[in-house]
Amino acid sequence: DVDGAFAAAEQVIEATFRFPKYASTPIETYGVIAQYQAGSDTFGEAKNVLLAAFSGANEIKRVVVVDDDIDISDPADVEWAISNRVQPHRDLVVVEGALGSALDPSAATGGITSKWGIDATIPVGEDRSRYERLRTPKRAP
Repeated sequence: DVDGAFAAAEQVIEATFRFPKYASTPIETYGVIAQYQAGSDTFGEAKNVLLAAFSGANEIKRVVVVDDDIDISDPADVEWAISNRVQPHRDLVVVEGALGSALDPSAATGGITSKWGIDATIPVGEDRSRYERLRTPKRAP
């Protein structure tokens, strides 16, 4: 009896869970790199996406989370977001001693490795216009 179980519970937690809108894994990396569009303005959500990606597949070693305006299938676009939206002391997450791929030559015996994530989203509460791309006009012929 579901209703009875809720009535008897000491504590019931109601929450909204969000999931990334899009995910991309470049084939050249054999699934070791994953990129996600968070599409959120909730503080801490990009970090949660990083950790969820790591727990979702052992092989994932690096995750980059970006905003909706970044094309996650375009490596240059993702690198632009990293270059222009990341402060390493704030936006880099390192997880040591995690189970990775046994095929990773840099991993310890049994595939134990470190994983790293980059939150390349615009910081929550910041003026988004500061992070827009500057477009240079084309020269006239």
